[in-house]
Amino acid sequence: MPVYSYQCPNCHELVEEFRSVDERNTVKCDCGTQMEIVVLSAPYHPKEMLPYFDKGLGCHVRDRADRKRIMEAKGLKEAGDSDHPTTKWLREVREQELDAKNSGRRHKG
Repeated sequence: MPVYSYQCPNCHELVEEFRSVDERNTVKCDCGTQMEIVVLSAPYHPKEMLPYFDKGLGCHVRDRADRKRIMEAKGLKEAGDSDHPTTKWLREVREQELDAKNSGRRHKG
């Protein structure tokens, strides 16, 4: 159900309520007046503070550190954390490619 913000045109009281779409226009103020839906500005949330749903874990996480903590609690590992020989080899190749790329940038300067 969505949250609606209402304001009374008579006494100007502001309230927020969960209402179904069919019932959104049925809110009355304590003074007896029919309340009107008002649009308030959206709250400011820095992007890094918004939790996101991680499909692999099946829960909401706040950031990468939170995800890692949850994974450790569930006994899970990141895909690149494996001790499998192929994974180690791919990790070494990737590091070598990054080193070569970064050393080329340093010599240009």
